[in-house]
Amino acid sequence: MFKVSNAGKETILWFNFPGELFGIAELWSGNRRQVHAIANEDSQILSIPRQDFVNFLGTHPEAGLKAIGILSARVRALGQILVGLTSENVETRVARLLMRFAFISLEMPCSATRRQNELCSRVRLTHQDIANLVGSSRQTVTTTLARLRKQGAVRTVNNHIHISEPELLSSLL
Repeated sequence: MFKVSNAGKETILWFNFPGELFGIAELWSGNRRQVHAIANEDSQILSIPRQDFVNFLGTHPEAGLKAIGILSARVRALGQILVGLTSENVETRVARLLMRFAFISLEMPCSATRRQNELCSRVRLTHQDIANLVGSSRQTVTTTLARLRKQGAVRTVNNHIHISEPELLSSLL
């Protein structure tokens, strides 16, 4: 999910993973979408007309509670991002992002070249994607990842970033 500023700068707000809902923020207001979605791999999307979903929530209150939970988690995550932007350096923000994606991906298949104790994310992120997620420039992210590679904290396999030393990367948080 991303937003493009009036100046044309793209900011990635979050990633949705298989089975997750999106587009529910505008459900109650009926306003136009404030953010956009793009798939970074082949995906199937189920679109439910607004009124049908509202009717469903009216007859299935547990689904409404789940929707509130999703929105609450996103508000919390965006708050953490804001705190990170104002109080953490880029290296810490990149380390936090890589660890978060690795833990989200624990249940997903990973590269066959994964080493013992190594964490990896199934999501392929370009340096620009990472920059958009952590509020930095691509050049700064490239320099940061090179430094983390030199320290032995991460390595790249088939365009996937593997966390070679989770403890080392965690020490930056």
